[in-house]
Amino acid sequence: MKKLFLVGMLLLMVVAGGIFAYGYFVVHKHDGPPPKPSLQQLKAWQFELPQITANTAGGGVAQLTVVFQAGNAASLSLLKLAQTQLSSLLVSTLLTIPGKELKTVQGEKILEHVLLDKAKALLPTSSLLSVEIPQMIVQ
Repeated sequence: MKKLFLVGMLLLMVVAGGIFAYGYFVVHKHDGPPPKPSLQQLKAWQFELPQITANTAGGGVAQLTVVFQAGNAASLSLLKLAQTQLSSLLVSTLLTIPGKELKTVQGEKILEHVLLDKAKALLPTSSLLSVEIPQMIVQ
């Protein structure tokens, strides 16, 4: 009787292991990470805010254009919907950074980093890859 029980348990474990293996390898195929977007897709997923002129900390003025790089089409749609909030976010951020600092490459990189962090906080479900400032004049 004890041997019959052990054989039954062994058979049950083999069947359960087979079901697990089938579910893991056949049903849930692991194809690796999703493919990286092409350059054409990345170009299409860029969102450029209209040129903005705003005050900086310390009484300076900055005129700039900001480009947000979305990671997919859905994130691009979210950026377009949040254009007003992104513009306000840019103006409020400029008010915290002195114009003298914005004139340096390091200051520009800091502004890009801060804008990316704030945009990600504003749109937590989006896939934002980067923020670039292609043109900026600071006085």
